[in-house]
Amino acid sequence: SRSTMAAGMALTQMLLMPGAAALLRPHAYISGKTISEYARCRHHCLATCCQYQQLSRSLKTAQLSISMSERTPPEPADGNDEESLDLSMLQQRMQEVRKSDEQRQADEKVARMLEQAANWRMGRCSQRTVLLLSDWVRRLRCERGLLVCGTYSGDVHLSDVASGELLQSWSPEPLGPDGTLSEITAIDFDGEHVSSGDAGGALYLRTRNRLAMAARHAGVVTGVHWRGGDVAYSCAADRRLIAWDVKTGAEMATLVAQRPIISMSVCEDFAALGLDDGSVVLCSLSPMREMFSFDAHDSATSAVKLVTVSMLITSDASGEVKLWRLDEDESTGR
Repeated sequence: SRSTMAAGMALTQMLLMPGAAALLRPHAYISGKTISEYARCRHHCLATCCQYQQLSRSLKTAQLSISMSERTPPEPADGNDEESLDLSMLQQRMQEVRKSDEQRQADEKVARMLEQAANWRMGRCSQRTVLLLSDWVRRLRCERGLLVCGTYSGDVHLSDVASGELLQSWSPEPLGPDGTLSEITAIDFDGEHVSSGDAGGALYLRTRNRLAMAARHAGVVTGVHWRGGDVAYSCAADRRLIAWDVKTGAEMATLVAQRPIISMSVCEDFAALGLDDGSVVLCSLSPMREMFSFDAHDSATSAVKLVTVSMLITSDASGEVKLWRLDEDESTGR
């Protein structure tokens, strides 16, 4: 651009010189001009034209060089070359954008959950009877238009939400020495796999066609998680979080909490455990170990929901609900 401006100024000076019009019109008659003035004007104009042509050629050469460089793929940078590009800052910025997008999606999900909770609390929702049972419902989960509920007698029922049709029912298998059955205290359902635990410590993993595994805790089962893989997770009031081998029914790993576990939520490879003293324990599942814990409520943490690996919702028996940011930055309070 600087070369173009210089060329334009030179051309302007050329056109303003005395006798320039005569040079542009070689057949015109020049009056009142001596031969020496005409010669000086012609010499200056020719010099200016040469300068303009030289600048034009330089500009075209530069444009051609830029065009060729755009078409030629860049050579791989040598690690020893001082002029090689450092992409670490670009990668860092891309990670920041990705994290901010994930955080925005998590915030939107929480906002939808809070809006739905407000509608439920204020009664701004339609109501209809889906299933009528002759037993008390203790736990339920809804996924993919299907509803699973566990009852006081220990039965588990699967029904269609749209039609209200009862699709399937499972009765517990007595595992205790006295053959007693207990109410359902934990349930999990992903649309295909049904997991349940009861007050007697019995744990069941089922599909629509078969019983995949049966095991037992030493206390009331308060949480279960299974997505059809080879590993399942459960916790109980016996203070244990257990990873089960579904094929063999054997314990693969165990984490023992400081207090009885009242609730559990799993997200990716992490789990949140609500304890009976109001505290919450965050742990990794592979390998199984406690990461950190904090006091969440004054009474037992009756429910936990790990929305994302960095966002947690907890509640207690008094009805208090809290939203927690699980950032480990010292400047961010939990």
